[in-house]
Amino acid sequence: MPWEGNVREMENLIMQGILFSADDEILLKHVGLPDGNKPVGMGSYGFHDLPYKEAKEQSLTHFNHAYIGSLLSACDGNVTRAAKTCGMERQALQQIIRRYGMDASRYRSDQKTY
Repeated sequence: MPWEGNVREMENLIMQGILFSADDEILLKHVGLPDGNKPVGMGSYGFHDLPYKEAKEQSLTHFNHAYIGSLLSACDGNVTRAAKTCGMERQALQQIIRRYGMDASRYRSDQKTY
């Protein structure tokens, strides 16, 4: 499948796949892609089989990793700049980053290895 994004977006997608894959293989559905480049709906993740609370938490986890990961990549891991970009207070964004076990330093270009 051709990739239309930049390297950071691809890295984000791969990291998302690692986080949401239950086994050693990353499938398109783990990174929110069907057979093409358009995000799939929540039904593709099988949330209908889960209790509401668990489905909601999984959905929020998926959203936060994807959104904040993308935001941090765009801001080179700078939490203050990321918070301003998305209209949040820095402390609030840091709390979300901690809650979901993310590390802003992993999104800094000087920490990346290609």
